[in-house]
Amino acid sequence: MSKSLNELIREERFRSASDMKYEFTQMAAKSGPNVDDEYADAFIPKRSNAERDATRMKQDAVAAYKRRTFAESSCTTCLERVPKHLVISVGEKSFLSLPEHVSMVHGQCFITPYEHIGSLTRVDDCTLREIISFKRQLIQMFRQQLNRSSCVFMETATKPDSSRAHTQIECIPIPPDATESVSGYFRKALEEIGSEWDQNRRVIKLNRPGFGAYGAVPPKFPYFAVEFGLDGGGLARILDDGRDIPVYFGREVIADLLEKDTRFWRKPKLERFEQLRSKVVQFENWWEPFDEWSKRDPRSSVTGDSSGALKLSSPEGPELPPGLH
Repeated sequence: MSKSLNELIREERFRSASDMKYEFTQMAAKSGPNVDDEYADAFIPKRSNAERDATRMKQDAVAAYKRRTFAESSCTTCLERVPKHLVISVGEKSFLSLPEHVSMVHGQCFITPYEHIGSLTRVDDCTLREIISFKRQLIQMFRQQLNRSSCVFMETATKPDSSRAHTQIECIPIPPDATESVSGYFRKALEEIGSEWDQNRRVIKLNRPGFGAYGAVPPKFPYFAVEFGLDGGGLARILDDGRDIPVYFGREVIADLLEKDTRFWRKPKLERFEQLRSKVVQFENWWEPFDEWSKRDPRSSVTGDSSGALKLSSPEGPELPPGLH
């Protein structure tokens, strides 16, 4: 017999929770012996989004740490893997070294931060101040030893946020008669990078002496930056694609300025040991009066003379291998 609408409403109004449980039990009994498995997960609390996010972040952090550790273990720019005879001066946050390949001009060198980091825009303030101090001392040295020459400081940061990248500042002295034209050479070369559809075609003018691209380019943006001494300003160009320029871009511009064969400096040849030793000894003799870090350098040894006075050992450069003395 069918029930009227009023009767159905009355039953629903006076229906209790026990009645609903009873109906649920009857329906579950009709489902067979596997009812427990069917409804078991209905009462298991789901993991919150916060727990899943925390687990994912932990996994990402572990993976990033492994990638960074592997990259640092094979990085030839880190101090631990730079040939010791090429390291000229060691500061607290950075070091000065010479290239293993043939130098374009006398005095070509590198300033490298200890930290395995992809660009100068990401270093801390202490590292930046020490790098500026290195630049200042190099300029004073070149002015005295190379007939008032200036110096160009270049940085190519194509992968600033990559764990495989370790930035270096390449320092190349230039003669006094080239200081006025070097800015024009680099501006023209930077304007020709990439294509006309690039979003960042503007050449940035660097006004803070010694800071390079620090503060002028966002930390994770790839770029090329060049400074003309500490008084001549500088230029930078943000790269839409880190592959827009090769690592030898700056050397090619300098070679063109100095009327040298640009092809030779794309991948310079390794220098013979005799010439390399002579280059190191010459640079150390130039650098010694300007070296502010020798007393803090753990490699520096202290020797005594016949009078008992202590003095720092003079730079000698790398020793010749057996049979070449």
